[in-house]
Amino acid sequence: MNGAILSVTIASLLAFPAVFAVITNFAAQNGETLRNVLLTEAGSLVLGSNRSLRRLSAADLSVVREVFLPEGQVSRLLLGDPEGTYSGRVLSCLRTNCSLLDVNNIASHNWEVSNVLLVDGMTNAGGLFVHGREDTSVLTVGLQRNGEQVSRIVRGNLVNVGEISGQGFSVFARQTESFFFLYDREFLTIFQNDGFSYFVTKQGADDEIRVVRVCNNDTSSSVADGGFVSYFEIRLECGGSESVPTAATFLPSDQTITLSAAQSQSLVCVFKLFDIHQLMTQKYNDCRYGMGSTGLARSGTKPCELFNPERLNTTHITECNLVSSLLPFQEVVNPLSAGPVFSLPLSNGNFTSLIHSTLDNVRYLFAGTHNGKIYQYHYVNSTSINPIRTINLVSSEEMSGTNNVTQMTVASDGLTLYALSPSKLYSITVDVCNTYTSCNACLGESGDPICGWCSLENRCSRQSECSAVWVSDSIGSCPVITSADPSIIYVKELQMGEVDIQLTTANIPEDVSYECCYGFQSGTSEQHSTTSTVTMVIPATRNNDMFTCRVRYDNVPKIPTNRDSLQSMLSLRYKENNVAVLDDPIRFANCSVHTNCTSCIDSDSQCNWCPFTFKCISSINDSCSGVDETVMESCPKLLPPLDNDNYVVHVDYTYGETPLVIRAENLGQFSDSFSSNRFNCVIKNGSEVLFKTDAVLNTDGNVECVETRFDYTLADGMASLEARLAVEWIDNDVSIDNPDRTGVTLYTCGGLGTNCAQCLSIPSIFDCEYCKSTSPLSCLLGDRCNDVIDDLGDCELPQIISVSPSSGPTEGGTVVTVRGTNLAITRSQIRNVTIAGAECAIIDDSYRPGIEFQCRTGRSVGGKGSYQVEIEFGYLTMIRRGSAFTYEVPTLDSLSPVRGPQAGKTMVTITGYNLNIGTNLRVTLFGQKCYEKAKAVDEITCLSGASDVIGRGVVSVAIDNWSGKFGDGTEYEYVKDPTVASISPRFSFAAGGTEYVVLGQDFDIIQEPRLLIHITTSNDQSGNRRKRRQTVDIFKSKPCTTDSGGTRMMCQAPPIDPALFSTRQLLAVLGLELDGVDSLLRLDNYTVTLHSNPSFQNFGKQSFSNTDNIRLTIDSQGGRFEFTEEMVEVLITPCSREECVCEDVTFQPGNSSLTCLVGTTNGLRRGSTLTVTAHIGSYNQTVGSIDITGPINPVVFIVPIVVTFLIIVVVIVVILLVVCYRGRQKDSRYKELIVEMEKLESTVARECKLGFAELQTDLDELTGDLSGHRLPYRDLKVYLLSALFPGYKDHAVLHPVQLPIQRQISSQKAIKDFHDLCMDKKVLLLFIRTLEEQRNFSIRDKSLVGSLLMVALHNRLDYATEILKTLLYDLITKAINKSSPKLLLRRTESVAEKMLTNWLHFCLHEYIVEQSGKPQYLLYRAVKSQLEKGPIDVITGEARYSLSEHKLIRQKMDVEVLSVTVEADDGLRVPVKVLSCDTISQVKEKLLDAIYKATPVSHRPSLTTIDLEQITSPRDYSILRDEDTTTVMDGVWKKLNTLQHYGVEDGAAFRLMKRNGRAPPGRTYDYPASLISSHAVRNRALSEAEDGTRVWHLFKQHDTEDPKRSPFMNKKMITEVYLPRMLSTKNILQKFVSDLFSSLFSVQVSPTSPVAYANFFPTSPGTQPPISYAPGSAVPMAVKYLLDFLDDSAEAAQISEKDVVHTWKNNALALRFWVNVMKNPEFVFDVNKSHTVDACLSVIAGAFIDGCSYADVKLTIDSPTSKLLYNKEVQEYKVKVRQYYQNVARLPRIPEDVMQSYLKQLSEHQAQVFRKTGGFVVESALYELLRYANKYSDQMLSNLRNAGLDARAQVFESVVRATM
Repeated sequence: MNGAILSVTIASLLAFPAVFAVITNFAAQNGETLRNVLLTEAGSLVLGSNRSLRRLSAADLSVVREVFLPEGQVSRLLLGDPEGTYSGRVLSCLRTNCSLLDVNNIASHNWEVSNVLLVDGMTNAGGLFVHGREDTSVLTVGLQRNGEQVSRIVRGNLVNVGEISGQGFSVFARQTESFFFLYDREFLTIFQNDGFSYFVTKQGADDEIRVVRVCNNDTSSSVADGGFVSYFEIRLECGGSESVPTAATFLPSDQTITLSAAQSQSLVCVFKLFDIHQLMTQKYNDCRYGMGSTGLARSGTKPCELFNPERLNTTHITECNLVSSLLPFQEVVNPLSAGPVFSLPLSNGNFTSLIHSTLDNVRYLFAGTHNGKIYQYHYVNSTSINPIRTINLVSSEEMSGTNNVTQMTVASDGLTLYALSPSKLYSITVDVCNTYTSCNACLGESGDPICGWCSLENRCSRQSECSAVWVSDSIGSCPVITSADPSIIYVKELQMGEVDIQLTTANIPEDVSYECCYGFQSGTSEQHSTTSTVTMVIPATRNNDMFTCRVRYDNVPKIPTNRDSLQSMLSLRYKENNVAVLDDPIRFANCSVHTNCTSCIDSDSQCNWCPFTFKCISSINDSCSGVDETVMESCPKLLPPLDNDNYVVHVDYTYGETPLVIRAENLGQFSDSFSSNRFNCVIKNGSEVLFKTDAVLNTDGNVECVETRFDYTLADGMASLEARLAVEWIDNDVSIDNPDRTGVTLYTCGGLGTNCAQCLSIPSIFDCEYCKSTSPLSCLLGDRCNDVIDDLGDCELPQIISVSPSSGPTEGGTVVTVRGTNLAITRSQIRNVTIAGAECAIIDDSYRPGIEFQCRTGRSVGGKGSYQVEIEFGYLTMIRRGSAFTYEVPTLDSLSPVRGPQAGKTMVTITGYNLNIGTNLRVTLFGQKCYEKAKAVDEITCLSGASDVIGRGVVSVAIDNWSGKFGDGTEYEYVKDPTVASISPRFSFAAGGTEYVVLGQDFDIIQEPRLLIHITTSNDQSGNRRKRRQTVDIFKSKPCTTDSGGTRMMCQAPPIDPALFSTRQLLAVLGLELDGVDSLLRLDNYTVTLHSNPSFQNFGKQSFSNTDNIRLTIDSQGGRFEFTEEMVEVLITPCSREECVCEDVTFQPGNSSLTCLVGTTNGLRRGSTLTVTAHIGSYNQTVGSIDITGPINPVVFIVPIVVTFLIIVVVIVVILLVVCYRGRQKDSRYKELIVEMEKLESTVARECKLGFAELQTDLDELTGDLSGHRLPYRDLKVYLLSALFPGYKDHAVLHPVQLPIQRQISSQKAIKDFHDLCMDKKVLLLFIRTLEEQRNFSIRDKSLVGSLLMVALHNRLDYATEILKTLLYDLITKAINKSSPKLLLRRTESVAEKMLTNWLHFCLHEYIVEQSGKPQYLLYRAVKSQLEKGPIDVITGEARYSLSEHKLIRQKMDVEVLSVTVEADDGLRVPVKVLSCDTISQVKEKLLDAIYKATPVSHRPSLTTIDLEQITSPRDYSILRDEDTTTVMDGVWKKLNTLQHYGVEDGAAFRLMKRNGRAPPGRTYDYPASLISSHAVRNRALSEAEDGTRVWHLFKQHDTEDPKRSPFMNKKMITEVYLPRMLSTKNILQKFVSDLFSSLFSVQVSPTSPVAYANFFPTSPGTQPPISYAPGSAVPMAVKYLLDFLDDSAEAAQISEKDVVHTWKNNALALRFWVNVMKNPEFVFDVNKSHTVDACLSVIAGAFIDGCSYADVKLTIDSPTSKLLYNKEVQEYKVKVRQYYQNVARLPRIPEDVMQSYLKQLSEHQAQVFRKTGGFVVESALYELLRYANKYSDQMLSNLRNAGLDARAQVFESVVRATM
């Protein structure tokens, strides 16, 4: 096509309804102008231009033939005669010459022959063939502009038409008539009708619209007569006299002229030809009878003469047979006017051409415009038109003069419109009905009368294309679904059963069968980027216009987890053709996915939020805590601050009042109605919780976080932290909605403002000031500084720190980033920046106050070199200078490669120097961008872009303002993209490896060509063909190899996933990855067959003589081979001879086996084995082996015998030598074992001796050390809080109830009423039993309720005891009924069991203080002191003197005991014993114990707040820490510093000093033994830190065992060796253990508690506790009362087994109370229990538990060490416990009234203590219990009414309503 471009686009039709039309276009070559086009009757197109004539295919506008015009000629006219003499020919006229061409062979021409049809210079040419005379004539018109304006009408007769010299047809024309006028006349259209030829023209200076008519059979024969004596004209007016005509067309069917004109708008008018002809006839008749004048007004007129027909010798007078002298030219004087039938703003287009057409009896008008648009109309009647659509031939950006639509023509079938512009020829589809996808669009939006809705095919079409039920705008109405009920189906509803959807329809065809079809989008899979639609089909039930579609839960796909609904299109489908007739969207919803109120209410699924359960529920079938309908109009939510996006909090600062008040909305009302108004403020960094603090609702409805200080250390380099904010209800940890995602900015002023200028620029919301009263000067929070700097002039001088990049081209343009300090506050304060004398223009948007800005360098004044950056500030008189910037000149050396494909994506490398300077790199190859990939000082790598043209061009590299080219003129060439001629073979295997040969052109320009295999698979779901999805897998080969000529490429097939082979063969499509050539990625013409890997049957081992020719047979393993002989290769290995290659591979009949010939194996060693392997591509399989044999030789028998004999002799000699050697080795090993045993015995003896020495430790010294001080008891409140609510340091029961102000009175009354209800024994018992009946009332809830009840009743312990007894009796009865009485009270699984534990804590506190506290504290101190006598590893928690074998140090180590002194607060020096292996934290803890013996732990300084100083002289000291710069590193291991590390000697002096300021630089840690509280903590300590280091103290973790060493020399010796040490430790502590046991299980009379052991928190005067012992004993009254109750209960239940009652007592008293108190001394005393101490106490507690047990357990050698250790004592304890229970039972019973009196006195005593020291708040406990009452209010009310307590039920109901 000589460069012409053929393309297909989709154009949008914009002016009217938006549809799409398929447009094909043919584009002219560069500099070519398309002038005319003719559609021949044969259906082809002839296109003329200023260069050539082309014959085009009407189907796709492809060029069939092209003929170039002679130099200087242009195509002026193309004229056809479809119905006349010259059918099949085209009259082609150039400037002055015409030729009659054969349509099928336009190259047959002879334009050299003169003719007179056109005059040289004539433009605006037109014409038509005129029939009716003897000879066919051609009528042509045109406008000649040669100095004067001349319009001309020429008629020529075609004569002497024949074949000339074999060159086809030519024309010899004779000019018979010619008529011209001396003025402009442009011809808009020419047509003939009823014997006349009509010319619609624009003429004269006024651009008048005139229609000219001449007779086809004009009898004038003399040019001198003026020619065309039948000439008649009439003036038309379209919308007024000012309009200028632009185009016209004639519609024969309506006999109308449609004309366009331009005025203030583009107009379209319609004129009837009958009206024009009638006016002309009237004028003619008037003139015949002498009325009016004749001639044209502009050229002169004369009066008409009465006409005498006799002068012509004829009586038949017409308008066409008069001579000019009688009736010369006629003109209708008055114009014919018509109003516009349609108008269009000129901005939308000025009409330049018109054409009409007819399709399906609908008449169309197409109007082309100057800016590339075509407007389509249809004729309503002969004078009225309606718009249909607009066709945009070009985009709005491309609209220009070259897109002027100059000519249009329509195909004979009316389906295709051809439009011509100077640059393109367009083929446009007229029928666009199929582009409308809905009935409403088809009938309404289209506006096209030929379009109608084919109902049963569900498409828009012409009536002729619809088989049945065609609905148009004038026939019928669209089928429609008027309603779908329900339109939302909830999953919960669907799970309950089937759901019927009722579809109400209208206008749907009857007498046909329908089915319901649900369509679901299946989404995108993880493996393949494909989507598909899953369909579900169900029969439809019809009742008139009502259809029922049933759906089940298993029919609906699972709703994605990140969505609340699944959209489905429910369609009524015509059953015969599976076409959807109607559809309507249906939503399947799951509201439960919403976790917050806002998203729930805003959901499109009509979900509701339940404020009682904090869940999102559906609008139906879901209840909200008993309320059928609960609709939240607005959600409680957090709001951002008024003046910022986030809240701001300065960390590490104590505010005077709360710094964080969070704006909230609807929170008060919500919390009043459905929850409490107690909250938690939670601040998170990601998932890490930074702060969690209490919050309250203030009077403004906002949330106040009560914390006044937020301690947090920001990471290095971080000025602030944007943290997440959440506010949660304390009761349920539910977060309040935060729709704006408002967070908290944690900041420090020092981080936001690192210098004065930056500090002054901080927004005022952060309240930061630059303080000059600090040293150094710093940015602080406002109220921390009294003397602030508020003026930039008072700041330190600016400093330039760095310049980046540090180099750029001398031409400038580099964007330089300047960093420093105090670089002004605003951009305007930096007046000027210069580098090398040139201005560096500041980029305003880059300025960061005080620290950074960017500027663009100018051209260097001094050329290359390094220069300082100079900044001039507006507020300073001096210029600041700083870091250097270097100007460089880049150079270019080489380019590789120098050519690539036109599609681009070639990796190009440019070498040179100074290529990495500057900031903006730009590389262009032949004008196309090369995309940067990497750059270095000497190299640039970029990816070439695509090019529209091919060719070689300049390579340009630009760095900022510098640009350069290669000095040697190196250019880059874009080569035509590679083409593929063939690919072979057409098969491959799953294993790949098949060699493909690709033939084509230009493969050598591709860097890494690869072969692609596309496999399309279709997956069926559940066997339903309608639920189907397709996936495409692409497999890529390794890079292919290309020959030097670029015409041949060898590629190896990639392996294919075997899982894709559902059958033995797959059909795949090949493709090529050739840089950016996307057109070859998939080559649908090149399909291949992929075979699964074959399977060969192994023929085992076969023997052949080395003289044989071997022929092998290889069988298929199951079926025939699916490959040919040339695909397989059989190899014999190992073999270097050619004869070993298996050749001549031949298939046997049936293709189930193959044979091949190996050839002779002569020369191979007899007995050798060869392996046979079959290879197909990359697949290979061993199919058998070959043994080589040969002829028998006697030598073969003799040699083996001799060799065997020699071997036997050698073996015997070797055996003798080995036996001798092993004997000697055994003796040597025995001696070594003797030595090792002696060493082991020595080690054991040493350990035993040490244990014996420890056994003789002076117990009096230890006891004396512990005496003389008051015991550090915790106060009653803390003791009870630890027991009742373990793990809580604070609880709501310690504080007054927080009630909403507006409901305070009603809530207080409700709490009082609830208290009164609880004082009713029946109601309270019913309340507890109701709670325990609930399945979701967990053990945690039971434990919490048991504690809350005891707090609520602690002022009425007598009443609480009655409740407890009743509940315990119920529990005993239940246990007996379950036949498991021994399990009673073993675990806390009921409210009663928790109440019993709490009751004992209330009743026995005074007994602990008076009786058992001292021995328990002595035991704790004894264990702690004994442990500290030996080394303790702070990382693992292991100790030398431990009772737990799991915490026992087993390694051998030497430790030195050091006697040191520590300076106390009073200046005295206190002696302390420490160990040389102690860490610094261990030493600090021992020193604190020595100084603060009489002080509780909570009153002592914390280890982390003090430093240990070693006093080396009165003025010299050194600070010792666990880790500092002297810490020893061993690879990744870091050893904690010890006294030995610092070289501390015996007699050293220390003091403890408060740590000032921040921690020292680097990481500092404290590793006190008390911190090793769990195995998890130990593991965290041993885990790797961020820098990869691991810490250790006494031993590294991996040193604990070395299995490669001798078991006798193992560093970690077996545990049993060190059991004597455990035994000695147990003996030392046994006295304290026995004392405690005796104090707990003794009935002796209690002595008065010594004053020396009074409570550390002394009882206030007047608050002495009542007598709490059973008469005549040391048994607490509560214990006696409880044990008697258990005896009575057993007797009532007729339980006679002693072991059962004994077990009850153990479970109730020993296990539930005493063991728990003993194991947790921190409950009773203000001490710090370490994990090592806890391990020892656990062993002792285990001995207590075994001692209280009734059963005798026999121990063996495999029993745990801890049980063996205390086995002797356990047997003694069992006797004492049994005796204790018997003695208690013999004591006189406590009368009920005495017990009740005691409990009342105890309640009053504790109440007095609480009033003085603070205690529990009954109302708070009741308020917490009310939560459970509200939760189970329905069940409680029902049980109250069933119990006949209606009045109480009414009160309870009012309480619930008031507190909900």
